[in-house]
Amino acid sequence: MEYNTDRTALIIPEYGRNVQRMVDYCLTIEDQEHRSKVAQSIIDVIGNLNPAIRDAPDYAHKLWDHLFIMSQFQLEVESPYPIPTAESFVGLPDEVAYPKKSRRFRHYGSIVKTMIAHALTQEVSEERDALAYGIAYAMKRNYLRYNKDTVADETILKDLTEMSEGQLTLNDFELPHTKTFGIVSTEKSKSSQNNKNKNKKTTKKRRYYWGLLKLREVRNFTEQLLLKGLRTKLYKFFVLYYSLRRKCALLISQTSLMSINSLI
Repeated sequence: MEYNTDRTALIIPEYGRNVQRMVDYCLTIEDQEHRSKVAQSIIDVIGNLNPAIRDAPDYAHKLWDHLFIMSQFQLEVESPYPIPTAESFVGLPDEVAYPKKSRRFRHYGSIVKTMIAHALTQEVSEERDALAYGIAYAMKRNYLRYNKDTVADETILKDLTEMSEGQLTLNDFELPHTKTFGIVSTEKSKSSQNNKNKNKKTTKKRRYYWGLLKLREVRNFTEQLLLKGLRTKLYKFFVLYYSLRRKCALLISQTSLMSINSLI
């Protein structure tokens, strides 16, 4: 029995030991033409074992690189791509630059920041003030969507001045009222509508259970009436039965006395 501890280490474990054995066998072939054909067949095998890599660009180039890596860069075959060396895979890959964005004023959105950057490129004029007013309008609308509550105009204008580094200031302007945006009102109307729907559902349930209770009460009442009627009928029957029995007993006694008197 052969244990994994006694075997050679797998360079790329994802392909398995059989592929590693095929690569080792390819290294032992002396004929270069035959060795190239075997290498091509190994590329076909590892391509079938890893079909997800086919969606990647230059997937064939990656497979050939994997083949040379598994051979520890000792394989000499005719490759359609440049043969890599061990030095080309030394070291870490280049770092990917992560976009640096400030977490402050994130609730206003990136579009507002782009608008402010565009407004700062304009010259000081009435058009720039109008653009700043439009930016403040958009900032208040986005703030209400994020916070869903009232906000003071001073807060919006202060944030605009801070985001523009003091270059955009609106001192004599007043922003529209919160109700004109229709955000808070719609939220309230939605909540009220939800409450109405809940009330309708609860009233339907109450009516349903109330109807069941009434139906049970009616059934119990009718059962009581039926039992009461049967009791009265049975009582009358037994009263009549005992009265007839008493009368029959009296008649029998009278007839017996008359027969005795006739014999005497």
